[in-house]
Amino acid sequence: MTSPRPTEPAAGQSTDRAEPLPGLAELAEQVRALNERFDRKILDDRDKRRLIEHLHDRARAAEQGQAWEYLHPLVHRVVMVLDRFDRYLSMAADPPTPEAREQVRFVESVRAELLSALQQHRVTLIPASGPVDPELHEVVQRHGPVPEHADAPPHIVALVRNGYRYGDRVFRPARVVAGHPEPEEPTLG
Repeated sequence: MTSPRPTEPAAGQSTDRAEPLPGLAELAEQVRALNERFDRKILDDRDKRRLIEHLHDRARAAEQGQAWEYLHPLVHRVVMVLDRFDRYLSMAADPPTPEAREQVRFVESVRAELLSALQQHRVTLIPASGPVDPELHEVVQRHGPVPEHADAPPHIVALVRNGYRYGDRVFRPARVVAGHPEPEEPTLG
């Protein structure tokens, strides 16, 4: 029997496997260059995105500053009118005549409209309940004794004058009476 003949390489094929194909080095160089360009593009896009976000933040801050400058004098005047309405309503708590009751309802409705107009421009009342927040509340009077070991902040006992804010900015802090809650007596059970 004859031994099988080794297959001969086809025309155009090299018998030396270690020799790279012609043009492979150029292709590898092109792929490397494309990868570098892609990486640079990603970094450039990331830098541009950061710059755009920074510019948006600055524009938003400038816009809020302009809104504050525009709103502050107007809100101050409206709040002064609301204070007068509040004083009137506190003095007219139980009007004796139907005409006086009608006048109180009218003042209450105008007050509500002014508050609504402020809220439409994101100006809100500062809550006057719970613990005192020095950023939002001005304590004008203390109620009751201060406990020796008062770890908790004082709580609002009464509202003296409403406070108003625009977002995180305070137009005017709420004036409040503050006190510490009575310590709870342990119950025997």
